[in-house]
Amino acid sequence: MFTNANGTGTSFITSNTSNTPATGTVTLQIIGECIRTLTKNVTLGAPTPPVIDGTVDCKYSGRFTITNYDASFTYFVTNPMLGYRGTITSNFILVKARNYSAGDHGTVTVRASNGCGVAIGSVYVAFDACRVALPPPTAYPNPADASLTVERPLDDDPANDHDPLSVRLLDAMSQVRGSATLTDAPQTLDTSALPAGIYYLHIADGTQVVTREQIQIE
Repeated sequence: MFTNANGTGTSFITSNTSNTPATGTVTLQIIGECIRTLTKNVTLGAPTPPVIDGTVDCKYSGRFTITNYDASFTYFVTNPMLGYRGTITSNFILVKARNYSAGDHGTVTVRASNGCGVAIGSVYVAFDACRVALPPPTAYPNPADASLTVERPLDDDPANDHDPLSVRLLDAMSQVRGSATLTDAPQTLDTSALPAGIYYLHIADGTQVVTREQIQIE
């Protein structure tokens, strides 16, 4: 890919014979009483667009690498989530959500440059992908007498799914005999006036029922 170059003194010139970026080894041989050979890997031509690969975790951060990183280029990163703009000197990019909050998102842009041109690569990062479903709520006591308590598992990670759930207690004829909206605080249904028998507890996320449980009222 490179032209041959011969010369004496402190410098010599070689050139890229292709119109595309090329990487190769330049060899310098010093001839004297003892012959010494020096080599250096070089890249000529404008950079290729940075290829960014990585994942986010559920602690509101992401670890990304530039898979085609070339130390001979200058890399400038723009991270709107941290308001960061600056150069990096390795292939590693750390991305964090603003205020460590779920739902943050943005496009991280990497610009590679040298004296021959500029190339840009980017990756879209969404931290709401970290939201995970919690274990289903529980109801107690069962059998129940005067009241039935429904609660969610204890969880203080704001990245997880804390959307309100609807709670309905149905009788054998599918009539609603008690209801509540379940958030992070336990909810208690008054069952003291209900006839003894078998009931069915339905807990739904929107229109999707996530929990069905048979409840005995005494």
